[in-house]
Amino acid sequence: MNLIIRPYEVKDSVFLTALMVHELGFQNSTHEQIVMRLRRFHVHPDYHTLVVLKDREVIGFIGLHKVMAYEFDEDYIEITALVLKKNHQVQEVGSKLIESVEAYAKKRSIKKIVVRNILEKDYIYVFYEQRDYCKNGFILEKYLA
Repeated sequence: MNLIIRPYEVKDSVFLTALMVHELGFQNSTHEQIVMRLRRFHVHPDYHTLVVLKDREVIGFIGLHKVMAYEFDEDYIEITALVLKKNHQVQEVGSKLIESVEAYAKKRSIKKIVVRNILEKDYIYVFYEQRDYCKNGFILEKYLA
């Protein structure tokens, strides 16, 4: 599979908006509202969006941000969105996006990744558990070596 994963660019906003509306059901958000949110994320130093392309077509993205915690000293990365077009929701594509987030975290000496607000669907838990994420209350988390 010929995949390219790269940082979000402003020109991607129309594709990411379509993904959020069609794949996540963001029916109550206008295109302009989603573009404004993407713009805020894009300029914020703690937020990062990676876009995945197959044959130069945007087929998904993953959103993350660095978080400080009250309960411990180390920062961590929180995955806030992972969206793929339905016909590309194969584990290889999702795995590549997760691997990219893990590489991003390691490069910044961040040792923990958290996934919150998981849809109550068993296959999502299985997807993350197969990648060594552990359920801890209402979150999934992974400590990186």
